[in-house]
Amino acid sequence: MAPGLARHNLLPPELRGRPDPLRVATGFLPPLLVLALAGGALALPLWRAEQRVEALRHREQALKEEAQQVLALRWELEQRLEALEQVREHWEATPDPLEILSALSRLLPDDTHLQQLKIRDRELTLRGRSAQASALIALLEQAPEFERPRFLSPVTQQAGEELFHLAVLYRPPPEGRKKP
Repeated sequence: MAPGLARHNLLPPELRGRPDPLRVATGFLPPLLVLALAGGALALPLWRAEQRVEALRHREQALKEEAQQVLALRWELEQRLEALEQVREHWEATPDPLEILSALSRLLPDDTHLQQLKIRDRELTLRGRSAQASALIALLEQAPEFERPRFLSPVTQQAGEELFHLAVLYRPPPEGRKKP
């Protein structure tokens, strides 16, 4: 008997047949199937969207890590560039030893012999022997390459020559030092 007709059954309850469970189950099957398909139709896009979101989160994390590496490399590069800039500035500020030797060779008299020449930044320290060491200060003051010459110790006599120890500042040419 059809499920909707059971309430109109006029037979006494003891004579009424028992409902067939298979028939009852098959009556509920189409609506359950429709509900399952509707639920799947609604849940599948949400599940796919969640999968895409999870994949994007993993990709975002990988990109963040890569960005951190790039920032670390950038910082290291900036540090190295700063160090190179300091080296370049020091290189340009340091006088060329060959220019200094050339200027001293032109300026100092033939009877003057340098035994030691120290160059620190722009300050030169000269030690040596000369027939007239006191005249060296005047020569260095007149030269455009040098300024503020001064003796660091008293001039002493030895074997007919004067021993001197003096300091002078080197003034590089206005066009700057030419580097190779």
